[in-house]
Amino acid sequence: MVKVSIVVPIYNTEKYLQRCLESIERQTIDSYEVLLVNDGSTDSSKEICESFIRGKKEYRLINKLNGGLTSARCCGWKEAAGEYIVFVDSDDYIEAAYCEELYEACTKGNCNLAICGYNTINDNGYIRSYTFYDDIMVLENIKDDYVRPMISYAPKEKYNIPGFLWVRMMKRDCILTDCFVDENTVFSEDIVFNLEYARQVNKIAIVHKPLYNYFMSTDSLTRKYRPNLWGMYRNLHEYCTNYCQEEKISGSKIRLDSMLLGGMLRCIHQTVYFKYKFFQKEFAAIRKDTKTKEMLHSLKFLSKEYNSILLNYRLAYCMVRFIPSVIVYFFYKWRLN
Repeated sequence: MVKVSIVVPIYNTEKYLQRCLESIERQTIDSYEVLLVNDGSTDSSKEICESFIRGKKEYRLINKLNGGLTSARCCGWKEAAGEYIVFVDSDDYIEAAYCEELYEACTKGNCNLAICGYNTINDNGYIRSYTFYDDIMVLENIKDDYVRPMISYAPKEKYNIPGFLWVRMMKRDCILTDCFVDENTVFSEDIVFNLEYARQVNKIAIVHKPLYNYFMSTDSLTRKYRPNLWGMYRNLHEYCTNYCQEEKISGSKIRLDSMLLGGMLRCIHQTVYFKYKFFQKEFAAIRKDTKTKEMLHSLKFLSKEYNSILLNYRLAYCMVRFIPSVIVYFFYKWRLN
């Protein structure tokens, strides 16, 4: 059995694909396989893969009909044979020690999950680095120090952990089909994946190095207009609420409220880049949602526990509750320009 399977979902990333493949080829780990899942690309991505993997026994190209990011990841997972598995987006790239350091952290600590830091890189080459958990090497309080901090950002809390799948290495046979959800149904499908996987986690190895390079391209999925974004956020919030109840995650309400407020803000930001009619439709969906109304009326922003909610989220709350949509639209249009 190979040590690590590297799954790379690919869809129309010809501009960045070569860089990603070359970073994988530089891996220092001595035993790995690479599954390139071409998800029905219509550009030259398939040809780039075919040329790159020629004569390389560790690589395999899987061509499938377009089904989205989740279906491509799931396809790669089903074909994988490694003891551990990582998922790398094809417009990003990894450091040479990415697989080796995550694998060694897992095996030395007898962990079925390892997390590393990451860099964000934009079109101008600006780099910002993130690492987590300070000097902790192995995390054992999974619910309080991993699950709850992943639900939503709370700046005054001890830990805040991103949901990105690509900063994680997981034991392949601990992954279940329930981890994979359609990215068109739930916003941030990575969070659902990680929460489902957390049910299998005994302890977590921490690597205090930014080993993954996340390229924030203007062409990426996260920057495009997504219809029914609010509905996708509501689905994520409902899933996380049910999950916290099932797993008895204490102190989760403040983060769940923050998640919903953050969803409102993201919906507003997304739609102001487009025509007013798109904004008006999304904004109306937020205001008319019964459960959202109940949540907004239940918030007690003057209480001490809500000090951890970001000011921008509070502003979104006021806008949704009290301000006419046309004023909200032009306010954020002015603010983001």
